[in-house]
Amino acid sequence: MPITPAQFDAVRSYSGRSGAARLRVISWYFTAFGALCALTGIVIAVALLVPSLGIVIQPVGHSVAGFCGVTVLAVGFLRTGRLLSLRRRNGAWLAGGCFALNAVGYFMETTGPATFAVALVGLGLVASVWPHLE
Repeated sequence: MPITPAQFDAVRSYSGRSGAARLRVISWYFTAFGALCALTGIVIAVALLVPSLGIVIQPVGHSVAGFCGVTVLAVGFLRTGRLLSLRRRNGAWLAGGCFALNAVGYFMETTGPATFAVALVGLGLVASVWPHLE
């Protein structure tokens, strides 16, 4: 039984919607973690600028390095989320690289199995949305 053009269009529109949903999940992931990194950076900046509040950053003496680190992560995560929301392949490259490095960290015994699982799911999602990107 051959597929009619109407059935083909229905399948095509469904696959487009599911690709968009997966793309939103990945974009949300990077945007959410970018926002958390930005919030952490704000807390570190407040701790550095207003020591009378008594906010202690551990390890002591590495507050500036921590601030720089979370600032770079925030910018990278927010930019990746933005590129993915704009359906750009550069965003998929950045996301795939991030997930791949997390997977490598598992084999180097610097991360746990939960991080490895998130990395594998993330890589699968990035690969599955590739055809939907410009």
